[in-house]
Amino acid sequence: MEIEQSPKNGVKAKLRVEAPDSAISFEVERHAEWMRLRFDYGKPRTWRQLVIRDPADRLRFMHFDVVEPRNALLHRNAELTTATAVAGDIIPGRWTIEFLRNFPGEFELEWVIGDGEVLDEAFVRDEDREIWSEGEGAGRNGDLNRYDWNVCKGTGRRWYRGDLHGHTTLSDGSLSPREMTRQAEARELDFFFVTEHNVFPSSWPKGKPLVIPGMEFTSFGKGDWNALGLPGWIDCWGTGLQDGGMHTQEGQNRMMEEAAACGAVRTFNHPLAGRFAWRYPESPLRFIDLLEIWNSPTRRSTPGLTEQTMVLWNLLWNDGYRVPGVGGSDTHLRPDQSYEEGCPPDTIGDPASYVLADRLTPQDILSGLRAGHVYVSRGPELEASIEAGGCTFTFGDDLTEALAGSGDGIVRYRLTVTDAKGAKLRIIENGVVIDTQPIETDCWVHDQTFSWKGLDYVWRRLEIRDADDKLLCFTNPISSGTKEHELLTWGQLLDKAGIALDSLV
Repeated sequence: MEIEQSPKNGVKAKLRVEAPDSAISFEVERHAEWMRLRFDYGKPRTWRQLVIRDPADRLRFMHFDVVEPRNALLHRNAELTTATAVAGDIIPGRWTIEFLRNFPGEFELEWVIGDGEVLDEAFVRDEDREIWSEGEGAGRNGDLNRYDWNVCKGTGRRWYRGDLHGHTTLSDGSLSPREMTRQAEARELDFFFVTEHNVFPSSWPKGKPLVIPGMEFTSFGKGDWNALGLPGWIDCWGTGLQDGGMHTQEGQNRMMEEAAACGAVRTFNHPLAGRFAWRYPESPLRFIDLLEIWNSPTRRSTPGLTEQTMVLWNLLWNDGYRVPGVGGSDTHLRPDQSYEEGCPPDTIGDPASYVLADRLTPQDILSGLRAGHVYVSRGPELEASIEAGGCTFTFGDDLTEALAGSGDGIVRYRLTVTDAKGAKLRIIENGVVIDTQPIETDCWVHDQTFSWKGLDYVWRRLEIRDADDKLLCFTNPISSGTKEHELLTWGQLLDKAGIALDSLV
């Protein structure tokens, strides 16, 4: 270790390590207003992740080594602090660096502490940001003590249009957080979730859309899931974890339980997508709050994967699991880039998840997701009026109580579809297509009246497909009754569908 004195900015030190350890430490000599970090792995884009904690064991910085620069500024002033660092005083003592997954083999760190102005243009930060986390109130894991979970960016009960899954330069995306926000504005999205890979931002650029914190728990080879509405980072790789964290079934179960306990909504992402498929067979099906049916629709492989995932979704519902289906762009690229030559560009909001809510607030959007008040679309827009037993319902609702009191079991279902002329409506009951209707006008109204009288358990959802049977839109089911589960785990669900884990390559 080399240490030198800088006349303007206090202590400057350099650390070079070559060891098989998973964590290292460095000493900060005195109290300071800020700390400037620079580090290097000796080679580019290592896909490694690190977490830095201060002597009070508080999370202060995290980094995913793909796009983001290998530097950071930790400052008393939150507006000047790096987006994946937690603002606060720099306290003296031993700071620790933990390398998530494994040690890089070679690592070099330079740190400078100081007071007053930071004399380095590389660390000039955009101050026009919403601060989500700062100071001692952020606790051990960077809790979002400054995020307003009740902030309102729209009123009136309607379908709010958004995206549940995407990535920026904070993990492995091509757009910066500010560019992502501007792109969401250009796409006229009402909201989107921040779901970086194992990275939890402490701030976000201001903009028109509602931005809701989350994180994608990424295992790098055994499957990924989102925690939407996550209020603080959950340790997923730490070497001190007795359950193995992301590496083990036990660790995955623990993290999912922690996420649910703090109010987050859990989504199994692209569950059959080859090397990104979910490969923990003992995962309880009761842990699936949402199932991502539609992911990255611009890829050539997506239609087949979507159809396979819909088979799993039908089986879940047939086994009594009222799991809402959702979509996510999983965007990683700029809006003029494509994953494959000849394919459309990748962009946030494709597909869009429409959530019915009374207001555009984080809590209302999360409540709408939990209730399944969602439809997913690449263009068509829907309105639904569903009546049973004198009550009004929407997609995702349970009609059991209303039908029990109605006597005749009649359901009256009016669907209004815009921007789908020439497509067709599929009506699916208990996983079987029971009717198909052509959509003949730009604003098309379809009425259904049917009886579910005497049925122990039944559900119905809708799809819109084009003339070539390509999926354009799907709704969540309405349902009635209950069914005792026969399937309990993810592995049992795959077996029921005739899908072998080793075939998902």
